[in-house]
Formats: sequence, C-alpha cells, structure tokens
Amino acid sequence: MSYKLLYQRPYDDHEDPFMYVETDMYGNIIEEPEDNGLEHRVTFEKFNISYLLKGDEKDKCYYNADSKFSLYVTESRLIFKLKSLKSETTFNGSLIDMGIEAIFDKVEGQQNIGQLRYEWLIGVMYFEKKKWSDRDMLRFIYYDRNNTRYQITISFEYEMDVRFIANEILHMACRYKETTRNEKSEELIATIEKYKTEEIPPADDPLSSFSAVYFPTAKAACCGRDDRPVLKKAE
Repeated sequence: MSYKLLYQRPYDDHEDPFMYVETDMYGNIIEEPEDNGLEHRVTFEKFNISYLLKGDEKDKCYYNADSKFSLYVTESRLIFKLKSLKSETTFNGSLIDMGIEAIFDKVEGQQNIGQLRYEWLIGVMYFEKKKWSDRDMLRFIYYDRNNTRYQITISFEYEMDVRFIANEILHMACRYKETTRNEKSEELIATIEKYKTEEIPPADDPLSSFSAVYFPTAKAACCGRDDRPVLKKAE
C-alpha cells in the first residue's frame, strides 16, 4: 500500500487517525496523547516529494509546491499542513496513478494535510545554506509496503536553524522508537541509544550534501498500529 503523505482531507475527519491526521469541524488538528502538545511549529515555503521505485536509479518527483505550509513537530509524529496556496504549485504525474485528488484546488471544507509517524521514519537530514542562492532545508525518508522510497524535502524562505530542528526531531524519534512494542534488532537498538542525545554528524561535503542519520530499519508507512507504546496512566 502506497502512502503519499499529502492528502486532501475533509474537515471533521475521523476516518483513520493512525493513517491520517484527525481534525475537528474547523480543520484544527486533534492532538493525540503521544504528541504531548502541538505548540512546536515552523512555517516553510517549498515542498518537494519524490519517490524511488525498487530497481530504479533516479528519484521521480510527483509533488512540488511553492506555497506556505506549517510543520508541527510533536513527540510522536511530524504533521504537514497547507496554509496558503500559490498559483505556481505544480503536480507531476497522473492523479489517477497517485490515487489522490488534485491538490492544487482548494475545496471548501477540505484541506491538504498529512503526517509522518516516527514508526515510519528512516532518515533525518538537513542542509544549511552556504551562499545567497541556497535555502536551509530539512529532508525525511520513509518506505511504503511496496518498498518504494519516499523523500520529503522542505525549504525555508528565511534563515532557519535547521541543524537544531533536525536534531530535535532525531532525538524525539529515537525516544519514541525506543518505547514502541515491536521487536528491535541490535543494530536499531544501538542507533536509538546513540542518537537519543548525539547530533547528526556533518556531511563530508557540507557545500553540496545533506547531513544525515539513517535508522537501519523502520515500519513501512501505515504499519505499526499494534506496536504503539502503552501510555502510563496518571496515578
């Protein structure tokens, strides 16, 4: 099953909160207990999603937007929400093939929103701008059940401390992954333990490459529903 991250969802959506972001009748995000708050939010201007099919050599872009989005960083997931749409937003590929409605059209009572749960996250990356034409960027990687790799890249219009944000996300992802109930390999346990506190190592060539940390394994998108941590009840 493919998971494209950004879907056009109706307000007051309660279809499947594990797969999709649950919202109220006004389009506000409904917080999950594991989120521990929705106050950590940054705004970014460019959004690119590409995918790499098994056996292919190059990524293919299927969504590229120059718009205003919000990124909510919680203790259990990343939430991406469209704030305003510019006319130059583009969509590459067949909408039928993608299995989602066209997202350049703002439909009344619907919004473009998606989430990347830490169960699914396999790569956390950042790029710090070095010259005026660069942009500060964050990048995240996940796989679907068909072993298709998805790469989400977000760019900031103004200067942003992407190193700090990336490391905060990495640390939270490690702490969350540690509490999930799925069986973990020794390699994954070691990676989690290391990057609960350590920072992403700088890229070999920071002028042209992203600094990155990869988890050796992760759940495919939409999987892991039964592996979520059991929250302790307040005494």
